[in-house]
Amino acid sequence: MKSRLLVLLLVSLWVLAALGCTGETQWEQHIQAGMAAYERGDYEEAVGQTKAALREAEDFGEQDPRYATTLNNLALFYAAQGRYAGAEPFGKRR
Repeated sequence: MKSRLLVLLLVSLWVLAALGCTGETQWEQHIQAGMAAYERGDYEEAVGQTKAALREAEDFGEQDPRYATTLNNLALFYAAQGRYAGAEPFGKRR
């Protein structure tokens, strides 16, 4: 499950790079820190960093792919911990 999640996250970042949406933004720093924390097994930090990325992504608007990527990452982080009730709201947001 963990390797599958990592692949999904990496694909998300690759798609964003292809769309020209990456750069050294606060959003990207939080996303990368969240992924690194998840890989270390620090799920609380991963969720915290990704929630910070969500606050940044909300400024981009709901049509921006960074917004959907961030919601997806949060849902995946919660689901990977078996916290499905926590994952559901992020999976339902648009």
